[in-house]
Amino acid sequence: MIALEALLAQSDTGLAQGRFREAGIGTGSRYQIQEKIRGDHIWWLSPDEVATTPDIFLQLDQLKDHLNRKLYLGLFDFESHLARYKPGSGYERHYDRPKGSARRKLTVTLYLGLVDRVRGLLTAIFAT
Repeated sequence: MIALEALLAQSDTGLAQGRFREAGIGTGSRYQIQEKIRGDHIWWLSPDEVATTPDIFLQLDQLKDHLNRKLYLGLFDFESHLARYKPGSGYERHYDRPKGSARRKLTVTLYLGLVDRVRGLLTAIFAT
């Protein structure tokens, strides 16, 4: 739980510092802001910023290595960002890989807004 709390604190700090930018869809000349499709603000983390919360990213790196050994996925690195959603906003279901790209074979999503800061619990949501 400590790793999740550290990630929450990093997100709060980034928000206070103005690090988050309105997220869009598409890449290159097709990039566009469409709040009805994607209503979050994101902060892409540099390797130095990832190093400030090493526990969670170390675990993700270990997961990547494990999946490579077991499933031969050819995962070499991972990119990380934090996203914040205003109440009532969301992100339409989609494939998390830009068209024509071989990157992003796997996506891991942690919903930190569901962490109960009082009791230190992570509430799970299951879509049916």
